Amino acid sequence: MTLPPLTIKQTFLTRAAAKIGISIIPTWRLEDLPMAEHLRRIFDHHQVDLAIDVGANRGVYRDLLRHNLGFKGKIISFEPIPRLAHDLRTRAASDSNWIIVEAALAEITGPKKFNVMKTDVFSSFLEPDHSHTSRFSGNTVSEQLTINAFRLDDFAATSAELATAKRVFLKLDTQGYDVQVLAGGVECLQRVVAFQTEISFVPIYAGMPSFSDALAFAGRLGFAPSMFFPVCFKPDLAAVEVDCICVRKVEV
Repeated sequence: MTLPPLTIKQTFLTRAAAKIGISIIPTWRLEDLPMAEHLRRIFDHHQVDLAIDVGANRGVYRDLLRHNLGFKGKIISFEPIPRLAHDLRTRAASDSNWIIVEAALAEITGPKKFNVMKTDVFSSFLEPDHSHTSRFSGNTVSEQLTINAFRLDDFAATSAELATAKRVFLKLDTQGYDVQVLAGGVECLQRVVAFQTEISFVPIYAGMPSFSDALAFAGRLGFAPSMFFPVCFKPDLAAVEVDCICVRKVEV
Protein backbone atom coordinates (compact mmCIF):
# COMPACT_ATOMS: atom_id res chain seq x y z
CA MET A 1 0.00 0.00 0.00
CA THR A 2 1.37 3.38 -0.99
CA LEU A 3 -0.14 6.04 1.23
CA PRO A 4 -1.59 9.16 -0.37
CA PRO A 5 0.13 12.53 0.17
CA LEU A 6 -1.71 15.35 1.88
CA THR A 7 -3.20 17.94 -0.46
CA ILE A 8 -2.41 21.64 0.04
CA LYS A 9 -5.91 22.13 1.45
CA GLN A 10 -5.50 19.23 3.89
CA THR A 11 -2.10 20.54 5.00
CA PHE A 12 -3.55 23.99 5.67
CA LEU A 13 -6.42 22.53 7.70
CA THR A 14 -4.05 20.30 9.67
CA ARG A 15 -1.78 23.22 10.60
CA ALA A 16 -4.72 25.47 11.45
CA ALA A 17 -6.27 22.83 13.71
CA ALA A 18 -2.92 22.22 15.45
CA LYS A 19 -2.80 25.87 16.52
CA ILE A 20 -5.92 25.35 18.64
CA GLY A 21 -4.87 21.95 19.97
CA ILE A 22 -6.81 19.72 17.57
CA SER A 23 -5.27 16.91 15.51
CA ILE A 24 -6.77 16.03 12.12
CA ILE A 25 -6.06 12.42 11.24
CA PRO A 26 -6.67 11.05 7.70
CA THR A 27 -9.04 8.08 7.65
CA TRP A 28 -6.36 5.82 6.12
CA ARG A 29 -4.30 6.24 9.31
CA LEU A 30 -7.02 5.38 11.80
CA GLU A 31 -6.77 1.57 11.67
CA ASP A 32 -3.09 1.54 12.62
CA LEU A 33 -3.21 4.59 14.89
CA PRO A 34 -3.00 2.85 18.32
CA MET A 35 -0.01 0.71 17.28
CA ALA A 36 1.65 3.63 15.48
CA GLU A 37 1.38 5.84 18.56
CA HIS A 38 2.92 3.16 20.77
CA LEU A 39 5.70 2.56 18.25
CA ARG A 40 6.34 6.29 18.14
CA ARG A 41 6.91 6.30 21.91
CA ILE A 42 9.35 3.39 21.59
CA PHE A 43 11.24 4.91 18.64
CA ASP A 44 11.51 8.26 20.41
CA HIS A 45 12.44 6.83 23.80
CA HIS A 46 15.15 4.54 22.43
CA GLN A 47 16.22 6.86 19.58
CA VAL A 48 16.01 4.00 17.09
CA ASP A 49 18.58 4.43 14.31
CA LEU A 50 17.73 1.37 12.15
CA ALA A 51 14.56 -0.63 11.50
CA ILE A 52 14.65 -4.19 10.14
CA ASP A 53 11.45 -5.29 8.40
CA VAL A 54 11.34 -9.09 8.10
CA GLY A 55 8.57 -10.29 5.82
CA ALA A 56 8.03 -7.02 3.97
CA ASN A 57 5.49 -8.27 1.41
CA ARG A 58 4.36 -5.04 -0.33
CA GLY A 59 6.06 -2.61 2.03
CA VAL A 60 3.11 -1.69 4.24
CA TYR A 61 5.26 -1.63 7.38
CA ARG A 62 7.76 0.73 5.76
CA ASP A 63 4.83 3.00 4.91
CA LEU A 64 3.68 2.87 8.54
CA LEU A 65 7.13 3.90 9.78
CA ARG A 66 7.57 6.67 7.22
CA HIS A 67 4.06 8.15 7.19
CA ASN A 68 2.60 7.41 10.63
CA LEU A 69 5.76 7.67 12.73
CA GLY A 70 7.76 10.07 10.59
CA PHE A 71 10.80 7.77 10.88
CA LYS A 72 13.51 8.99 8.50
CA GLY A 73 16.27 6.50 9.37
CA LYS A 74 17.39 3.45 7.44
CA ILE A 75 15.00 0.53 6.90
CA ILE A 76 16.18 -2.90 5.74
CA SER A 77 13.30 -4.92 4.31
CA PHE A 78 13.56 -8.68 3.73
CA GLU A 79 11.21 -10.22 1.16
CA PRO A 80 11.90 -13.67 -0.36
CA ILE A 81 9.19 -13.78 -3.07
CA PRO A 82 10.93 -12.52 -6.25
CA ARG A 83 8.02 -10.58 -7.80
CA LEU A 84 7.30 -8.80 -4.52
CA ALA A 85 10.99 -8.02 -3.97
CA HIS A 86 11.13 -6.57 -7.50
CA ASP A 87 8.18 -4.29 -6.76
CA LEU A 88 9.79 -3.18 -3.51
CA ARG A 89 13.05 -2.30 -5.27
CA THR A 90 11.06 -0.19 -7.74
CA ARG A 91 9.40 1.66 -4.87
CA ALA A 92 12.68 2.02 -2.98
CA ALA A 93 14.24 3.91 -5.91
CA SER A 94 12.63 7.05 -4.44
CA ASP A 95 13.76 6.35 -0.86
CA SER A 96 17.54 6.26 -0.46
CA ASN A 97 17.25 5.01 3.14
CA TRP A 98 15.21 1.95 2.19
CA ILE A 99 17.24 -1.19 1.46
CA ILE A 100 15.59 -4.25 -0.08
CA VAL A 101 17.04 -7.74 0.47
CA GLU A 102 15.54 -10.51 -1.66
CA ALA A 103 15.87 -13.23 0.98
CA ALA A 104 14.33 -14.56 4.16
CA LEU A 105 15.68 -14.76 7.69
CA ALA A 106 15.69 -18.14 9.41
CA GLU A 107 17.63 -20.21 11.93
CA ILE A 108 20.11 -21.33 9.26
CA THR A 109 21.94 -19.73 6.32
CA GLY A 110 21.50 -21.38 2.94
CA PRO A 111 18.84 -22.40 0.41
CA LYS A 112 15.52 -23.35 1.96
CA LYS A 113 12.09 -24.46 0.73
CA PHE A 114 9.44 -21.75 1.03
CA ASN A 115 5.67 -22.02 0.60
CA VAL A 116 4.06 -19.24 -1.43
CA MET A 117 0.40 -19.17 -0.46
CA LYS A 118 -2.67 -18.40 -2.57
CA THR A 119 -2.93 -15.18 -0.55
CA ASP A 120 0.73 -14.19 -0.49
CA VAL A 121 0.69 -12.43 2.91
CA PHE A 122 0.34 -15.94 4.42
CA SER A 123 3.51 -17.27 2.73
CA SER A 124 5.71 -19.21 5.14
CA PHE A 125 8.37 -21.86 5.63
CA LEU A 126 5.64 -23.82 7.45
CA GLU A 127 2.71 -25.80 6.09
CA PRO A 128 -0.82 -24.46 6.67
CA ASP A 129 -2.90 -26.10 9.41
CA HIS A 130 -6.68 -25.71 9.08
CA SER A 131 -7.59 -28.14 11.85
CA HIS A 132 -8.11 -25.43 14.49
CA THR A 133 -10.01 -22.84 12.44
CA SER A 134 -11.40 -22.52 8.92
CA ARG A 135 -11.04 -18.75 9.08
CA PHE A 136 -8.19 -18.54 6.50
CA SER A 137 -9.28 -20.01 3.17
CA GLY A 138 -6.48 -18.14 1.38
CA ASN A 139 -3.84 -19.94 3.43
CA THR A 140 -3.17 -22.72 0.91
CA VAL A 141 0.07 -23.43 -0.94
CA SER A 142 0.08 -22.24 -4.57
CA GLU A 143 3.77 -22.91 -5.27
CA GLN A 144 6.96 -23.88 -3.50
CA LEU A 145 10.22 -22.02 -4.10
CA THR A 146 13.81 -22.56 -3.08
CA ILE A 147 14.92 -19.23 -1.67
CA ASN A 148 17.96 -17.70 0.00
CA ALA A 149 17.78 -17.70 3.80
CA PHE A 150 20.15 -16.06 6.27
CA ARG A 151 20.66 -16.19 9.98
CA LEU A 152 20.31 -12.62 11.21
CA ASP A 153 23.77 -12.88 12.79
CA ASP A 154 25.31 -14.00 9.48
CA PHE A 155 23.63 -11.17 7.60
CA ALA A 156 24.71 -8.66 10.25
CA ALA A 157 28.33 -9.68 9.77
CA THR A 158 28.21 -8.47 6.14
CA SER A 159 25.91 -5.45 6.50
CA ALA A 160 27.47 -1.98 6.71
CA GLU A 161 24.16 -0.59 7.99
CA LEU A 162 23.96 -3.08 10.85
CA ALA A 163 27.65 -2.64 11.63
CA THR A 164 27.09 1.00 12.57
CA ALA A 165 23.60 0.75 14.09
CA LYS A 166 23.38 0.90 17.88
CA ARG A 167 19.63 1.02 18.57
CA VAL A 168 17.78 -1.38 16.27
CA PHE A 169 14.06 -2.06 16.01
CA LEU A 170 13.18 -5.49 14.57
CA LYS A 171 9.78 -6.22 13.02
CA LEU A 172 8.94 -9.87 12.39
CA ASP A 173 6.06 -11.16 10.26
CA THR A 174 7.14 -14.58 9.04
CA GLN A 175 3.87 -16.47 9.53
CA GLY A 176 4.75 -18.81 12.36
CA TYR A 177 8.55 -18.65 12.00
CA ASP A 178 9.43 -15.65 14.16
CA VAL A 179 11.00 -17.72 16.97
CA GLN A 180 13.40 -19.38 14.52
CA VAL A 181 14.39 -15.97 13.15
CA LEU A 182 15.14 -14.74 16.67
CA ALA A 183 17.14 -17.91 17.37
CA GLY A 184 19.39 -17.08 14.40
CA GLY A 185 20.15 -13.58 15.68
CA VAL A 186 21.22 -13.91 19.32
CA GLU A 187 24.34 -11.78 18.86
CA CYS A 188 22.63 -9.11 16.76
CA LEU A 189 19.80 -8.93 19.31
CA GLN A 190 22.22 -7.32 21.75
CA ARG A 191 21.71 -4.11 19.72
CA VAL A 192 17.94 -4.57 19.37
CA VAL A 193 16.06 -2.29 21.78
CA ALA A 194 12.60 -3.62 20.84
CA PHE A 195 10.94 -5.97 18.40
CA GLN A 196 7.48 -6.72 17.05
CA THR A 197 6.35 -10.30 16.58
CA GLU A 198 3.10 -11.91 15.46
CA ILE A 199 2.00 -14.60 17.91
CA SER A 200 -1.05 -16.86 17.86
CA PHE A 201 -3.63 -18.12 20.28
CA VAL A 202 -4.84 -20.49 17.54
CA PRO A 203 -2.19 -22.27 15.42
CA ILE A 204 -2.70 -21.78 11.68
CA TYR A 205 0.58 -23.46 10.65
CA ALA A 206 1.91 -26.91 11.49
CA GLY A 207 4.65 -26.75 14.12
CA MET A 208 4.34 -23.06 14.98
CA PRO A 209 4.99 -22.10 18.62
CA SER A 210 2.15 -21.44 21.01
CA PHE A 211 1.42 -18.00 22.44
CA SER A 212 3.00 -18.94 25.78
CA ASP A 213 6.07 -20.57 24.19
CA ALA A 214 6.72 -17.50 22.02
CA LEU A 215 6.51 -15.17 25.03
CA ALA A 216 8.71 -17.45 27.12
CA PHE A 217 11.35 -17.50 24.37
CA ALA A 218 11.31 -13.70 24.18
CA GLY A 219 11.79 -13.62 27.95
CA ARG A 220 14.83 -15.89 27.76
CA LEU A 221 16.33 -13.49 25.21
CA GLY A 222 15.93 -10.65 27.70
CA PHE A 223 12.75 -9.01 26.37
CA ALA A 224 9.39 -8.30 28.00
CA PRO A 225 5.98 -7.59 26.40
CA SER A 226 5.19 -3.91 26.05
CA MET A 227 1.85 -3.99 24.23
CA PHE A 228 -0.48 -6.30 22.28
CA PHE A 229 -2.52 -5.33 19.21
CA PRO A 230 -5.14 -7.67 17.67
CA VAL A 231 -4.53 -8.91 14.13
CA CYS A 232 -7.58 -11.08 13.48
CA PHE A 233 -10.47 -12.81 15.20
CA LYS A 234 -12.70 -15.86 14.90
CA PRO A 235 -16.36 -15.20 13.98
CA ASP A 236 -17.17 -15.19 17.73
CA LEU A 237 -14.52 -12.45 18.19
CA ALA A 238 -12.09 -14.73 20.02
CA ALA A 239 -8.58 -13.58 19.10
CA VAL A 240 -6.59 -15.71 16.65
CA GLU A 241 -3.39 -13.64 16.38
CA VAL A 242 -1.92 -10.53 17.94
CA ASP A 243 1.06 -8.32 17.21
CA CYS A 244 3.22 -8.24 20.33
CA ILE A 245 5.76 -5.47 20.82
CA CYS A 246 8.55 -6.49 23.18
CA VAL A 247 11.16 -4.23 24.77
CA ARG A 248 14.52 -5.07 26.26
CA LYS A 249 14.25 -5.61 30.00
CA VAL A 250 16.19 -3.13 32.12
CA GLU A 251 16.84 -3.70 35.81
CA VAL A 252 15.59 -0.83 37.96
